[in-house]
Amino acid sequence: MIVLRLCCSLRLHPDYDDFRTKLRQSLLNRTTTNDEMINAALEVLRTVSKADHSQVLVVNVDDALKILVDNAIEEFGFPPRDAYHGVFNLTDARADHDAVVGRLTYSQLVDIVRLFSETCKLGDISDRVVAIHPYEYSTHRTKWKMDFKSTRIRAKVTELMWVEEIDHLREMYSSLSGFSEGSSLVGWIFETMAHRMLSNGWRGSKPLPMKSNGRNPPAFTIAKSLHIPGTSRSARKAPPGSPSIITSVIFTKDGVTNVSLEKGKYYKPAKANNPLFDLFKIDYNPKKSTVVISIFQVTISPRHEGSEEGYVLIRKIMSSVRQLLKNARFNTTLQVAYFLVCPDDGAGRQWQMPTGWGDKAKENDYCGDVFCIHIPV
Repeated sequence: MIVLRLCCSLRLHPDYDDFRTKLRQSLLNRTTTNDEMINAALEVLRTVSKADHSQVLVVNVDDALKILVDNAIEEFGFPPRDAYHGVFNLTDARADHDAVVGRLTYSQLVDIVRLFSETCKLGDISDRVVAIHPYEYSTHRTKWKMDFKSTRIRAKVTELMWVEEIDHLREMYSSLSGFSEGSSLVGWIFETMAHRMLSNGWRGSKPLPMKSNGRNPPAFTIAKSLHIPGTSRSARKAPPGSPSIITSVIFTKDGVTNVSLEKGKYYKPAKANNPLFDLFKIDYNPKKSTVVISIFQVTISPRHEGSEEGYVLIRKIMSSVRQLLKNARFNTTLQVAYFLVCPDDGAGRQWQMPTGWGDKAKENDYCGDVFCIHIPV
């Protein structure tokens, strides 16, 4: 509904008529222009065309404008001023936001949350970094949550977090955990910490087995004591952690791109909001003739759920790995292991598997042992 309103109100902007005329002409001629703003818009449309596996650039100018609005929201959030700026002058909009995000420090991010929590006010740079929305109403008070303003802003900020000292990230995590308004930001900070730790080989954090409640579908738990007898299915040990780089992958109709049997890689779905997991890893052991696909879900919540659509993606991973093994003429056993990555805060955790776990499959059975990895915070 918000996107539709932005598309409708876009034509009220003073730059609309001139921009639309120039864009329409460029689409009809299929050529770039001397206008930097139009060229930036055309580049967005080309990117979308490639993502949709289409060789034809969008020709209908109204359809093109809808795509540009969607892109502006993805990059800069829902505020109309920023969305319009992202449509009519994408280059400047990116530069404005990048300049603020590039100077952002972890202490400034904490100050933004603290100021709003104490005064319900925002500072000078807040409108380029965060967005606030109500999530609970009452007669006496409205509760608010703060999150990064857009997918692009979040990616930029978390990219900066990668170069921060781990102690600074832990300090930020601890500081923001004291404000309910900053819970979403805390989650993104923890995800950055977790990805850094996983890419460095777990740093000595021993995966602990989670116990199934035996139901269908099962819920796997680990208690506050962190020591529970039994495992999800058997007494097999978790695959070892090792230093790795994170590689982006895209799920296609038949499988997943960019995967290999090489060591030292974590794979992260390019599409955000994966229905069941955040990362996966492929561990090929030629001595034991086994391949273990490790599925990682990062969360700060005491209870995590997921969609059964995630099983479809895991089966696609398995299909791609089987094809790699077939091409290499390797005769191996394929297994799947699951890891819930959470803060080492002494709390119990539960991973509720979606419907479909345990469904019998002759090939690509995605069930496996379930473990918990604790990250010091």
